[in-house]
Amino acid sequence: MVDKLYTFFLFGLVFIIPIEEGGALGEGLTVALLCGIGCLVFFLCNVVSGKKIVRPNVVFFAALLFIIWSGVSILWSADMVSSIARVKTLALDLLFAYFLFSKVSLNGVKNPFLVYVWGCAVALGLLFLEYYRGPSSMDVLEEGRFTAANMNQNNLACVLAVGIALAYILFKSYVTNKFGKVLLVGFILLASIGIFLTGSRAGALSVGSFYFILLFMERRSFFSRKGLLFIVVFMFAIFLLSVFVPQYLLNRVSEGQNAGTFLLRVEIWKAGFEAWIKNPLFGVGSGAYAFSLDNPSLYGRVAHNTFVSVLVETGIIGFFIYLFLWGGLVRKFLLKSSQQSFFIILFLIWFPFAFSLTLDYAKVTWFIWAILLAGFYPNKRRAIPLGAISEVKSL
Repeated sequence: MVDKLYTFFLFGLVFIIPIEEGGALGEGLTVALLCGIGCLVFFLCNVVSGKKIVRPNVVFFAALLFIIWSGVSILWSADMVSSIARVKTLALDLLFAYFLFSKVSLNGVKNPFLVYVWGCAVALGLLFLEYYRGPSSMDVLEEGRFTAANMNQNNLACVLAVGIALAYILFKSYVTNKFGKVLLVGFILLASIGIFLTGSRAGALSVGSFYFILLFMERRSFFSRKGLLFIVVFMFAIFLLSVFVPQYLLNRVSEGQNAGTFLLRVEIWKAGFEAWIKNPLFGVGSGAYAFSLDNPSLYGRVAHNTFVSVLVETGIIGFFIYLFLWGGLVRKFLLKSSQQSFFIILFLIWFPFAFSLTLDYAKVTWFIWAILLAGFYPNKRRAIPLGAISEVKSL
């Protein structure tokens, strides 16, 4: 019973990722926080009752080191309050990632993937509802871009793009019944349209990358029934884009480097590097990027680039620790895993957003880390029995 409650709260955390920004209950209380507390309580109950725990992968220790270094950076931070808040968020993210890593290692990825996709489906429903009603006054200021649950449009595009990747993995390796496969294909189509409705350039690039990868992976089956299905889905997606996505949003996502927002971000990056060069080894302090910029017109703006943010905030030391995290994943999947294609899909879906959003502390990033570290085991569970803590086994 305790383990079921632990799973319930953990899956609640996964489900809320696509709509987390709309999960506020007031007075600093959120649905995600309640689920997180429930996870921690029942995880500790499992430990006390002698249930088996999974020893963290070495990458988790690197993540812990990154958080510790971020905490140390409070001592010289340009804004101590922001640094404390960032370290707190990172610590909670690490706990979430470990809980998910433990569950996936013992029970497989199918259920967490399905829960995440269902959360994305709810976000899609809210997005299309706003599309039906027309953009709100706030969204008009954002060039008529649509969103859901008060989420930032780019953040929403990111979580939906990850949902597309997971839906494809489910379609290929986990869901066997035809009705389930039809639902997944439908989700991929609708999520593709939804991303364009957000007006996110990184989202459009991510969707384009997904279909390109799909084209490459299915190239040998073009003249089979599976190949025909791909062609139909691809052409139908283009048709839906032309019908439902307003022309001004299509124009926006095709502006590229000439876009005003891109040029503004280049200025933000330049200002960030100017702040970083003053303390290149240690950085300006975790979470303090926005308060370290000397340019008054840019003060208070975040980096909108994960790697620039990590370098400027945590310095060369923190940046290399962060690269080690991703290096561990790359090594695991490119050298040891039989599921390299799934890693490539997820990574290339996430990567465009890393250059337009600050994702080092985003829960979706830690979600990806956790499931990749635990590994993919299609159509079977990992047979690791629950036992005493003294029998802890490294995976």
